[in-house]
Amino acid sequence: MKKRMSVNIKFILISILAIMTSGCANVPPVADAGSNQKVTAYSTVTLDGSNSADVDDDTLSFNWSLATVPSGSTATLSDTTAKTPTFRPDIEGVYLASLVVNDGGTNSVADNVTIVVFKQLVNNLTNVGSPYLDALEAQIELIEDEDSELIDELSYCD
Repeated sequence: MKKRMSVNIKFILISILAIMTSGCANVPPVADAGSNQKVTAYSTVTLDGSNSADVDDDTLSFNWSLATVPSGSTATLSDTTAKTPTFRPDIEGVYLASLVVNDGGTNSVADNVTIVVFKQLVNNLTNVGSPYLDALEAQIELIEDEDSELIDELSYCD
């Protein structure tokens, strides 16, 4: 009779614990695709999702994509599920990489990172201090600002 009673108490405690934890909602994780980058064509770009987080401390899985690439580019990610994938931009222009993380139950909102790619010649002009480079950098900052505003607008959509 003592054994039966302890089994019933364990069952009741497990049942109460299951009811208590089933009411806890999973908090979605937060993706962090890292900082914007400026690189030359054909250099290796490393994306970094290591600052992504989950307040529930669940293990995260990663899902990267190149959301936007310049027309004619054949760039691909080394591993779309890696925390820090790489790619080689093959054409100058603006690349937009997107990261969504999952905590085993819920996807995060996508976070984007902009990679601006120059031809090698532009990199050489940096040493000269060309006014053309200043104008090009001003255009890039404008693109980054517009991208940031667009991302902010998308973040507030329900």
